[in-house]
Amino acid sequence: MQMCHQSDELHELTEEERIRLQAHLRKMYKDVEAVCLRHGLTVMLADGSVLGAIRHGGFIPWDDDIDLNMPRRDYEEFINTYASELPDHYKVFAPNSMNGPIANFAKVVDLNTEIIGPGEENSSVCHGISLDIFPLEGIAPNRKLYNKYKKFCSMALIYIIGSVTQYSAHSKLYKRLMSGSLAARFNYWFRELIGLFFSFRSREEWQNMFDSFVRNTDNTGFVHRPSDLYKWEPIPIDVYLPVKQITFDDITAYIPNNPEYLLEYDYGDWRYIPKPEERWAHFLVSIKFSK
Repeated sequence: MQMCHQSDELHELTEEERIRLQAHLRKMYKDVEAVCLRHGLTVMLADGSVLGAIRHGGFIPWDDDIDLNMPRRDYEEFINTYASELPDHYKVFAPNSMNGPIANFAKVVDLNTEIIGPGEENSSVCHGISLDIFPLEGIAPNRKLYNKYKKFCSMALIYIIGSVTQYSAHSKLYKRLMSGSLAARFNYWFRELIGLFFSFRSREEWQNMFDSFVRNTDNTGFVHRPSDLYKWEPIPIDVYLPVKQITFDDITAYIPNNPEYLLEYDYGDWRYIPKPEERWAHFLVSIKFSK
């Protein structure tokens, strides 16, 4: 983040922009929720969105995104069958789907907007304001050796995807940002090498492969979420289900059944509010709320 602070090519979100972005994301969430409720699909807030709901009654004040979880079967039904019921200016991208992936998980993108981050300025993928949706996968906790193998392979695939993405982006801005220290330069060039080596397949093909590899609809009583964040710890399904409602700023939203369990798992002392200098800041190349 220090490198972002030092770059005059990046724009830190202003308070006014963050408030406007949060309102836009809340509207997008309600649009997704409406489709899910209409068809009996389960959707819930995830990660920092749950932390914000429990600790702040809405967004973490300095946060600027919404993450969602869905059980794998509901996730696929939403993407493949009901996504077309969203407003016309939304588009859902996901691995192994009609529109293809722009991440290792599903993204609901508002095509009437634009938000471009570091390293994305030359990319051809869609860059609108978006919600991230992660599938909850079944996992058998008694298959420890098999789970370790799956975890290792999934983490390797995620690293390959990130490296191929970096290599194919050819971002001069990102290269400059990663030149601030020896460790950053080493990481950049190592990823370039890995990206070159594995570029015999496209980013989209690797993401489709990852999705197929981690997909698991088995009803084992336990789930996990390997997409993007390497979460391979088996979590009892009743931690997530049934979902319950909570006030989230000026709307209501669904959260997991036992959010405190997940917050402890994800953040440890989740009640601690970081000092201003410890808080995450979001830097962008540009943001447009309407094209």
